[in-house]
Amino acid sequence: MKPIAVILADFTQNLLGGPSRLSDHIAGRPVFARTLRRVARIDGLAARVIVIQPRDRGIAERCLNDYDLSGAFEVMPVDDGVRPRGPLIRSARKWGIGAWRGTPLGTTWFDEFLDVRCVAHPMARHEAELAMVLDAHQSALDPAISSAMLDHAAGNPQETPFVFTQAPPGLTPLLLRAPTVETLARDQMTFGLSLAYRPETPRHDPVMRDVCYRASRDVAQTHGRMLPDNRRSIEFLEAAYRQHGDDIDAAALCRAWRDRASHKSPVPDEIELELTTHTPHATSLFRPTDMAPRELDDFDTLSRLFAETAQWDDRLLYIGGHGDPLRHPRFDEIVAQARNAGVFGIAVRTTLLDAPESAINALFESHVDLVEIEIDAHSRATYEKLHGVDGFERVVSAMSAIQERRRAQVSAQPILLPSLRRCAANFGEIETFYTHWVQQLGGAVIRGRSTFGGALESDTLLPLAPLNRGPCRRLHTRLCLHADGAVVSCDQDYRARQPIGDWRTESLLKLWSGKGLADLRSRHAVADWGKLAVCANCAEWARA
Repeated sequence: MKPIAVILADFTQNLLGGPSRLSDHIAGRPVFARTLRRVARIDGLAARVIVIQPRDRGIAERCLNDYDLSGAFEVMPVDDGVRPRGPLIRSARKWGIGAWRGTPLGTTWFDEFLDVRCVAHPMARHEAELAMVLDAHQSALDPAISSAMLDHAAGNPQETPFVFTQAPPGLTPLLLRAPTVETLARDQMTFGLSLAYRPETPRHDPVMRDVCYRASRDVAQTHGRMLPDNRRSIEFLEAAYRQHGDDIDAAALCRAWRDRASHKSPVPDEIELELTTHTPHATSLFRPTDMAPRELDDFDTLSRLFAETAQWDDRLLYIGGHGDPLRHPRFDEIVAQARNAGVFGIAVRTTLLDAPESAINALFESHVDLVEIEIDAHSRATYEKLHGVDGFERVVSAMSAIQERRRAQVSAQPILLPSLRRCAANFGEIETFYTHWVQQLGGAVIRGRSTFGGALESDTLLPLAPLNRGPCRRLHTRLCLHADGAVVSCDQDYRARQPIGDWRTESLLKLWSGKGLADLRSRHAVADWGKLAVCANCAEWARA
């Protein structure tokens, strides 16, 4: 086996679509230099090749000379910079950039950087049988794990057409054998599809096969982005290098990430914004009957909210709440305002039933990343039973029209994600629903039916929550903003019985670090939720 390293470098743009950080300094050293020094420590490589666009040749070679590494690396300017799927992959990956998989369309973090054409050139030139592929921003790459992955591939040649490991993005490479590179190039498919569940080709989870090198539990069970391509990760790596030294390994980085409690983040990871409580569903088994009417009318405050969110280049805006946001008369203006402010990720949850044309246009014009469609059924009869209206065919037709428009406009956005809230009435359709939409659109979501803290009667199906209750996970990641200004800890509090502030008068920073949430977190930490109006009977505490 003749392995080479292939480092994909772009000195203009990073993986998330922002500016490249390769020349930026972290704890006194450039990101690019840190990555190359770690790659140089990997044992067993026959060559180390940096693949760049021709425009970057001068800067890449200067960097190698400045870092005294010109003899250890070869520069190949064979990247044409064309990434047709780049915008699509970024829109999908925004909803889980701290995870190596689990994002829409079966995308993985490897898909963010992998371009098999750029890998094929150096492999052919060096007659290499295997390529260790990574992005030049991987300043925290673990050389020991990388070397162990090479040994694993060498010891299992027949069972490892590729090798990956479960690790936070940035810590480990991807290994590809030559036939795999050829197949991916020929079929023009993303690598993530090699790992994703497909109903038509059932198989064991790849993490249970030899293609997965088993990293330590510290590494495999940590969720956090270890690439210096966003503000949060840069600040974390800066602190980690200064505290633990430049050679800190993956396990120590993961422990440091977990020790850095998520609630210390100045603003929530995700904001759910309600525009209206109006819905086209006549009745619904998923909606409390005492929902108070609300509709957002404070558009000046939205500017501050979106500007504050955009200060962090990995924060997400989920436009949903307890109604259909596409029914708000100024939906198009609101979503455009969020996009123009620079909000990183924008998703919309909708019924899509008889949606106004202006709202559909806004999904395209404002490049909404993700649209979740609450269908909840896979037949006309079940849809009407659940929602009190005969609308199943109209929703499916609207989805088809959006997909046709995407194809006609060659538009990466919006990604459509049908969802179903499981209950006794639709239980028999879950499998066909999921199989159909995974095949048609590349993904679907199955959720539990919420009782909104006991406001709705429990369903006859067994609940999805674990038997032993623990603290609510979302208290440290998500904030819900009602259309009338009320801020609540989560979407279960539809009547604001546990209010923690008013987003029209208070900043995100103040709300997230304020007394209201601090008290809730403290009470959950000691299992003291029994007297809380919503939390006492909540069954959604385990949702990530």
